[in-house]
Amino acid sequence: EREYLIDLDAAKRSPLHSPAQSRDVARFTVDAEKLGVDSWLYEQFLESYMRVMNCEREQLLQRVQPRLGIMRNRHWKRHGSYSQRLL
Repeated sequence: EREYLIDLDAAKRSPLHSPAQSRDVARFTVDAEKLGVDSWLYEQFLESYMRVMNCEREQLLQRVQPRLGIMRNRHWKRHGSYSQRLL
């Protein structure tokens, strides 16, 4: 069993489908990947998020993937390793 702490200090409401919202999902995803969060747990988060945001998976991926690539590359350059990809 694992426990995860989430820092919500910088959390704020972003306009629906905004670049800020996509950035936040990408950042959350990269952090979950770095921590080795189980894929089934991440999928539960993603399903819940899409339900609340009323969006389809493809829509979300189109918005998040560009930021996700940038963040993953930055992580790779700094740390030289990568665990799993959740998206």
